[in-house]
Amino acid sequence: MTITPDDSGDDCSKVMADNQIRRGGAVDHQGGCCGLVSQANVTLDISSKVVREVSRSTDSPKSPQNKSIYFSGT
Repeated sequence: MTITPDDSGDDCSKVMADNQIRRGGAVDHQGGCCGLVSQANVTLDISSKVVREVSRSTDSPKSPQNKSIYFSGT
């Protein structure tokens, strides 16, 4: 099973889950190997998108959830 650089993290995740694999080859449009994709790569890609979405939704000045959160160590 292979993916292309155009495939999303969700696409990769589906191919990996459907075929029960943890790593897969990435091929360019001519079919040549251009990389490897692992579960960690997919997780990071999807996590980054979630973080960007959350950031985008809380950055709006009109958003009532736009609050600063401070953590203090003990």
